[in-house]
Amino acid sequence: MKYQKGQSLVEMVVVIGMVVLLVTGIVAGTTVSLRRSETSQRRSNALSFAQEGIELARKTRDSGWTAFALLGSSETTYCVGSDGLWNPSSPCSPNIDNKFTRSIMLHIIPIPDTDPPMDEMKVTSRVAWGDTTNPLNTVHLITYLTGWK
Repeated sequence: MKYQKGQSLVEMVVVIGMVVLLVTGIVAGTTVSLRRSETSQRRSNALSFAQEGIELARKTRDSGWTAFALLGSSETTYCVGSDGLWNPSSPCSPNIDNKFTRSIMLHIIPIPDTDPPMDEMKVTSRVAWGDTTNPLNTVHLITYLTGWK
């Protein structure tokens, strides 16, 4: 009976230690979850920007195949920001929200044995961004456009 007071103190230290471990685990789990959620959100935004790049190429093609074919005649990479302007410079700097870098590569490909002769354009829309876990993340979307009009 005379050591019972000391035993209560040891039990309290053990319980406090277990609570600290439990809280640390919860905080660590929440931090990882939030970081992954942010990464997922940025990837989703990047995919949207890449799709927007494909649509910009399609819109440029629709305004006239001849001018569009000239853009891709030398397999050029264009930096295309949120303003929709095509700037032939490389490397691109972050041009969307100062976080994402969108570039569009155009490459014209002749289609053999067509009458009249026809070309198609390979369009690669690439969006890159950096974050704390991976300094350079990228998404690529590729499509082929023709002068079908």
